[in-house]
Amino acid sequence: MCRRRPVAGAVGLLVTLASLLGACSTKTDPQAASASSVASSGAPAATTAPGPATERVETGSGAGPATAAPATTTRSAGGTTVAPGAPDATEEPATCRTVDLGGLTVTVACDAPVPEPESGVTLTSDSVYGLPGESFDELADVDATNRVVTTPEGKPVTIYLLGSDTLFDVGSSTVKSTAEAALPDVIASIEKRAPNGKILVRGFTDSSGSVSGNQALSEARAAAMVAWLGAHGLAPGRMEAAGYGSTRPAAEETGELGPALNRRIEIVVIG
Repeated sequence: MCRRRPVAGAVGLLVTLASLLGACSTKTDPQAASASSVASSGAPAATTAPGPATERVETGSGAGPATAAPATTTRSAGGTTVAPGAPDATEEPATCRTVDLGGLTVTVACDAPVPEPESGVTLTSDSVYGLPGESFDELADVDATNRVVTTPEGKPVTIYLLGSDTLFDVGSSTVKSTAEAALPDVIASIEKRAPNGKILVRGFTDSSGSVSGNQALSEARAAAMVAWLGAHGLAPGRMEAAGYGSTRPAAEETGELGPALNRRIEIVVIG
């Protein structure tokens, strides 16, 4: 008699092994699944080259495919548009107007403070008294005012304004002794603020008297001031004198103040 029990056991073992092998073959390989997915879509599979990833760096002057273009945004420095990475730029104050003072043209910055004229005074459109003013400490005890502007080329201009009635007697071109005590302070201010500046001394009169007489008087007074300043510390080679008579009024001649403002000496320092 044949024994079947061992054969049956062997067959059962084979069936079990076959089942186990079949179960293992059904597990999904991620790489194979990815390839299968691409193949099913009809698109070629992408291949990534080995090596480090390329980094895009923001820079103002870099070159090459790995460098991003510089930013196009801008910022403002003093009102001037500046590209990122560029040196800061400072804009000069904007010029609002140009004033012809007769033989001297100046420009006025938009943000410059302009002093109010005295009550009852009407200034002319190109009046020197309508220019921006600045109080100098060294002139606190001097009967003089000053204006601060620039030339069209950008050179600084300081104008010292002195009344002829303070400097001279009526119809005279001789500097009064009472004025000599204050004038050294004007010289000190010029030497402090513009030691190498060019100096123009300009004489003006009001409209009383003849045109020719006013012209001659204004010239004589300007020359007298140059001589006095030169004898008290300012180099004569720096100075020039000019007279304009009554041709360049700074104020309408109404009341007492208008004519008094027109009788003046301007000491203009350029540079």
